[in-house]
Amino acid sequence: LAACEKYMKQYKPGSEERIYYEEKVAQTKKEIHDKLISLNDEFTAKIQETNQKLIDGSKALTQEYEDAVNSRQQSLYSAIFYFDEMEE
Repeated sequence: LAACEKYMKQYKPGSEERIYYEEKVAQTKKEIHDKLISLNDEFTAKIQETNQKLIDGSKALTQEYEDAVNSRQQSLYSAIFYFDEMEE
């Protein structure tokens, strides 16, 4: 892009060479723009994928924690009722 702009400035406006380099500059700018848009879309998709993995991981850990708490709670209740049965 910089080279085309440099060459473009060496020719008079309206000349065949100037028009050629103006077209090359416009084409190069469009290619750069398209590439940046593509990279931005890829980046956004990867960020969304990463965030979804974090959400899913957090949900799984929360479920495991709740399951462990419930299991421990059941164990404690069973132990308490076990001793209650012995007293009777």
